[in-house]
Amino acid sequence: MSAINPEPDRATTTRFIRYELKVVLSESEAQRVQAWAAERLSPDPFGDAEGTYEVRTLYLDSPKMEIYHRLGEDRGTKFRIRRYGEEGQVWLERKRRRGDRVKKQRASWPLEELTQLLSGRGTPLEWAGSFQSVVCDRALAPVLLVVYPRSAFTGEATARLTLDWGVKVWRMGPGDDPFDPPGEPIEVTQDVILELKYDGTMPAVFDEVLKMLGRDTGGFSKYSRGVEAAGLGASGQQSTNA
Repeated sequence: MSAINPEPDRATTTRFIRYELKVVLSESEAQRVQAWAAERLSPDPFGDAEGTYEVRTLYLDSPKMEIYHRLGEDRGTKFRIRRYGEEGQVWLERKRRRGDRVKKQRASWPLEELTQLLSGRGTPLEWAGSFQSVVCDRALAPVLLVVYPRSAFTGEATARLTLDWGVKVWRMGPGDDPFDPPGEPIEVTQDVILELKYDGTMPAVFDEVLKMLGRDTGGFSKYSRGVEAAGLGASGQQSTNA
C-alpha cells in the first residue's frame, strides 16, 4: 500500500487546528462503521481502492521520557515523524492536544536525510530547522515506532473518518533503522481506533455514526499505550492522552 500525503493540504509545510474525536471499537463494530462509511463517504484518494494505507509513526522522547510523563513546559505536545506506505519522504510533526482540539504543525523531509536531521547535522530551512532545534535542545531521540493499517474516508470540506487496525509497536534502540527496526512487533491492542476529524462544527454525518454506535467519544493514545506495552513507562506516572 502506498500513499502520497493523506492530508487535505499537500504543501511542504502545513499548520492547522481541528477537532479529533476518538472511539475505541471492537473489530465487528469497526467493520460495521467501515461498511457505513463506504456508503456515506468517499474513500481516501491517496490510499488503495478502499482508502487503505499503512501508517508508520516514529515517536521521539527524552532520556527521562519527559513527553510521556508530561513534564516540562511543553506538556501535552508530541514530536513525531510519520511515513505513509513506502513513500520516500517523511513528515516531521509537532502535535498538541487540548481536550478534543488538536494543533498540529508538520513539514516534509527526505527519508534518506532523516538520520542526519535527528543527529543535528546540516541546516534545515524553515520549520524543519525549528523541529531540529527542539530535538537537539531537548535531547529527543526515537523511542517507539507505531505501525498500523488505516482505512480512511473523506466527507464535505475537511471532514475525515479513519479506522486504525491492529496497532503494533517496536521499541527503538540506538542505530536502528527508523522505519524498519529489528525484532518482532509488540501488540498494543486488538481494538480498532475510530477518529472523526473536522474543522469548526461537527458534521451531521459524524453525529449519525456516533448515534449508530450508541457510544460516547473518549481518549486513546497510541504512544502512551505503546510505551506501556513495550515496558518503557515507569509505574505511577501520568501519561499523555492524545
